[in-house]
Amino acid sequence: MGKKVSVYSVVRIILICLVVACVVVPLCILFFESVKPDTELYNNPRILPSKFNWKNYQAIFSNAANLSYLKNSLIVTIVSTFVTVILGSMAAYGLSRLRFGKMVVLITGIIVLVRFYPKIVIVLPYFILMRHLHLLDTLFALIITHTSIYLPLTVLLMTTFYQEVPKEIEEASRIDGASVYATFFKIVMPITISGMAATAILTALSSWNEFLLASSLSSMRAKTIPIAIASFVTDKGMDWGGMAAFSMVAVIPMIIVVFCTQKLLIRGLTAGAVKG
Repeated sequence: MGKKVSVYSVVRIILICLVVACVVVPLCILFFESVKPDTELYNNPRILPSKFNWKNYQAIFSNAANLSYLKNSLIVTIVSTFVTVILGSMAAYGLSRLRFGKMVVLITGIIVLVRFYPKIVIVLPYFILMRHLHLLDTLFALIITHTSIYLPLTVLLMTTFYQEVPKEIEEASRIDGASVYATFFKIVMPITISGMAATAILTALSSWNEFLLASSLSSMRAKTIPIAIASFVTDKGMDWGGMAAFSMVAVIPMIIVVFCTQKLLIRGLTAGAVKG
């Protein structure tokens, strides 16, 4: 007799298919919109194009400004992610080793408060600060702001990983004469590398897609991809095909990153769930 299929298995497969469809279908529609001829974009509501038109992609990659926006996004994302993860991990390690319970609660509360207030409330302060520092419309301004707004998330995530590291390992390294920095970089960091990788991926995704602060602090030289995509909306109308094509270009790098690092991401997000 064949193996019986339970109701739970059927429901689980249906739910998985629905979730996958919710993720894949919008991407497919976005791609089809990017390769449709102009006549079908505005006059024909069909999803599938009658023929594939690649002129929108050719226009994007033949424009030096668009390549500059892509380079700006890569630089800001890579540098801000690296700085955020390193500084946030060190802060989280120190916070996880504090022996003063009330101090830990206070610092954690401040970090949570900073993490969850709306970003719109800090746009004006950051704009005034960067103007006084003569950093408006520079990549350095975006790196500073991205680092500051994503540090709380890194600290919160990494604190849970460091709390699971057995303190006996650190005590053994201290007995061998290792300093605090040597213990952190040579002992603790390799143990929690999956957590750092997961935090770095989440930070990179957030930095790559950040729009509000980038639109406030950059005008020409430091434009990133989200700002470039928004520029397809003008007072003369909307270039749906160009916007869809540039959106696909913006999505592909992050899809590649997640696919290449999905094992580290899953391992990092589930690490520490069961103490062992």
